[in-house]
Amino acid sequence: MNLLSETKRAAQEWVENGGKCIYRFGWAYRGASAQTITTEKAKELLPGYSFGMGFYELGWTTYNGETVLEFNELGENDLL
Repeated sequence: MNLLSETKRAAQEWVENGGKCIYRFGWAYRGASAQTITTEKAKELLPGYSFGMGFYELGWTTYNGETVLEFNELGENDLL
């Protein structure tokens, strides 16, 4: 998969094909930890998330040496 194609379609395909996904609540640089989530949970979350803006962000990252799709839920304080 080409990681430069950060689109909702690429994320949908990643999830449907059982790609590894993580969930994080807040910014990693502020200490928010991540946890792996199941494919079913990723399918449930995906409609409410998008790349690059808002409180519910998708992004590609490296987690434990693997490329993963990150679901990051941000709070108001994270965006100040």
